[in-house]
Amino acid sequence: MATLLENYKGRLSIAEKYYAQQNAGKKLSNAKKLVTAMCIDNTARFINERFANSVGTQRADLGN
Repeated sequence: MATLLENYKGRLSIAEKYYAQQNAGKKLSNAKKLVTAMCIDNTARFINERFANSVGTQRADLGN
């Protein structure tokens, strides 16, 4: 699963900054980071599959 964390390290750092702001400076645990990365990956996969055949709604058209 290290590759999953590596793939989304930028987005996880944003999530960790937000988590720290909301929780008195606490950091995300490795388990929470992994769950968050899995959710991001599942969402990206769903968007890619759902709109694969739709013109104008490609993943590249939607941006990050």
